[in-house]
Amino acid sequence: MKRTFYYLAFVSLFLSITFSSCVSSKKFRASEARVSQLQVDSANVQTKLHECDKNVKDLNDQKTSLLNENSLVLNDLKSLSAESKMTIADQARRLKSLQDMIQAQKNVMSKLKNSIADALMNYKSDELSVYTKDGNGRV
Repeated sequence: MKRTFYYLAFVSLFLSITFSSCVSSKKFRASEARVSQLQVDSANVQTKLHECDKNVKDLNDQKTSLLNENSLVLNDLKSLSAESKMTIADQARRLKSLQDMIQAQKNVMSKLKNSIADALMNYKSDELSVYTKDGNGRV
């Protein structure tokens, strides 16, 4: 009797393990499909991550290049600004020099006009005659 009891217990245990499982086969296949889908998604995400890392590296390189170019342009601007200031100062000196020359010529012309006017004041109107020859006035 004990032997039958052990035998019956062993058979029932064996049958319960063999015919029953923790998960039904339908759920098991569904989870395997889900795992396969997740592996594909993981591979896609890994590829996209690699592309994004490459884009970040390229953008950082481009940023560095643009910063260097910006620095060069700023240096050029500073040097051109300094040259421009010197040029403006040179132009101001030249303008002052030309204005002084014009004023000197005006002064000479004024003196000449005054001296001619003084010389003509000593003459009487009947002693002078003005006539035109070849379109030029002559005294």
